[in-house]
Order: sequence, then structure tokens, then C-alpha cells
Amino acid sequence: MKKVQIYSSQLTSTQKENLSNVFPSIFGESSGIDNNFKLTIEKNKLPNILYHYTSMNTLQSILELIHNDEKSRSDNICFVLRGTHIEFLNDVKEFKLTIELLAEALQKHENSLPKSKNKNIAKKLNPDYWRNFTTLSGNSTPPFITSFSENPDSLPMWNMYGHGCKGVAIGIERINFTDSAYASKFENLTWVKCAYNLKLVKDILNKSAKDIYEMFGFNGSRLAFKGFPNTTILSIWFSLLKNSAFEYEQEWRLVKKYSKNEIEKKIKFQKKEGLLKPFVEHFLPKTILKEVILGPCAEREISKKSLELSLERAGYSINPNESRNKNFVKIDFSKIPFRRI
Repeated sequence: MKKVQIYSSQLTSTQKENLSNVFPSIFGESSGIDNNFKLTIEKNKLPNILYHYTSMNTLQSILELIHNDEKSRSDNICFVLRGTHIEFLNDVKEFKLTIELLAEALQKHENSLPKSKNKNIAKKLNPDYWRNFTTLSGNSTPPFITSFSENPDSLPMWNMYGHGCKGVAIGIERINFTDSAYASKFENLTWVKCAYNLKLVKDILNKSAKDIYEMFGFNGSRLAFKGFPNTTILSIWFSLLKNSAFEYEQEWRLVKKYSKNEIEKKIKFQKKEGLLKPFVEHFLPKTILKEVILGPCAEREISKKSLELSLERAGYSINPNESRNKNFVKIDFSKIPFRRI
């Protein structure tokens, strides 16, 4: 990640005006930011490996499935990860926050219009409408989510998701599911990077509100949409914004939505603390596993030994001399000096 820092004194008046126009909630008159500020621009390189924090038991269950497929000489050996229904994740505002902001932006835009252009439709374009719109009135699902982090060694992540720091961070290759090698098999499976900056998203929605507003009108007394919407794109968009309290997660998501007919065949349920959490299984290529990091509180040597045996049993290579082997998996330890005493 490359950072460039620019001070307000280095910007021209035109550049400052452009910033204010594009990001009014941050640089506008009501933002409270005066002319003395520092702008940090980060150039992000897309990560090749993303990390899924979980327990050793979960990883062992995945490897056991691979071993059984190897033993039966299956032609379709997969690395299986769960995707959880987005409304059953930890953030209670999932799939709601962006929808609420969009409804607010449309109402704000309508309020600014003269009577001749005001269609009086913003109240109808409320969060309930957008949820119904995105799921095609219940004929498709909200997205199912598998969560990953850019950070391979985060203490909050170990505590929250890594089995009390005794679990593992599974390093997965961020393969491009739109490539010809994967497109037919992994249709509509998409990587999404989460956003945490509410002000920036608000600015984007406010800028988009005019074009979205113009897409709607009335067919008689019924609200109508011009053209046919891409509800998959909308689902992805509504899935990316999270509360800033979760920014430490540095989250990427594997996102997929399903038709009503598909989900009836694929949905499963996990019983957790009296709640049935709906999930699906993503059958990914076996070679997608590239790294396993043991948590800071794991019994280092004995945990590593059992992990090595389990990986080898599932047909992976752990020998550093075979790092070019497509089935090679690197084993590493957390570098965080943490213990529970």
C-alpha cells in the first residue's frame, strides 16, 4: 500500500473546490474543516491472499471432506467454505445501512426539485421498497457472505473469530471467478471489499440520486422502473458498507445470491445458541488453500504437527522445497506476543 500525503497549501483553489463538490460532507462548508488540512491518498494493491479466521476444528472438517474425496478418487475435489445469510452476521445493520442512505439521498434530491420535476415518489422508494426490489419480491435471496480479512495476524480478529486466539487463519487465493477457467462453474460468485467511511458513501449516493430518481416513474398509479434492473449488482452494492466500528476487520467478502428454486435445494442450517443460522456451501478449487497461520495462543509445536499430518492426509504438500507445487500450503505462526493468564 503506497501512501501519498498532500497538504492543503499544495492545492490550488480549483482543486479545493473540486474536492468540496465531490465530497461535500467531508470538505463542504458544513464539515468544520478549514483550509488547513492534510490529504492522505492511499494506492491499494489488491491482495493475492485473503484470510478466513476460524477454529482448528472447522479447518479439520474441511480437510476431512477433501480426504474422503481423495480416497474415493472423486473427479471433483473441493475446498468447502460456508456462506452465511447476510442478515445473520454480527453487524445488525447488514444489508440495511446502504439501503437507508440511498432512500435518504433520494428524498433529499426530490426535496430540492421544483414542482415541475418533482414526481412525489421518494416516500415510495423507502428501505422496504429497495429490499423488495433487490430480492425480486422474494423470488431471489439476499446475498450469502463468506468473510475474509486482508490482515493475516490481527489480535481483534483472533479474539473475535479465531477460537479465542487458539484457532487458525486460513489463507485463500483471491482467484478471479470471472476468468474463463472459473466463470461457468462459479456463476455470480463475487469478491467485494467492504467500505467503512459513511461520509464517502453518502457523497457517492447523493451524486447518484439524480440518475436513480430519473429511472422511476408512474405507470398509471403504479410505481414503475424503466428497463430491467441488475439485482445482483444492487445486492453487492448494498452489502459493502459496514459500521466504522468494524473497520479493524479489513474485510473482503465472497458474495452470492440465489434464486428461490436454487436456495430450496442448497440451504442448510447451523444451530447456534438457540438460533438457526442459514448458510450455503461454496465448493471452491482444492488448490485455493495457500497458507494456514496458527493463532497466538495455540500449542505451537503440537498444533503444527497435527496440522501437517492433516494437510498431508488431504493431499497437500507442506515441504518448503515444493513451494511451486500447486498443492503446497505454507504453515506459519502468529507473531503477536499474546497469552491468556
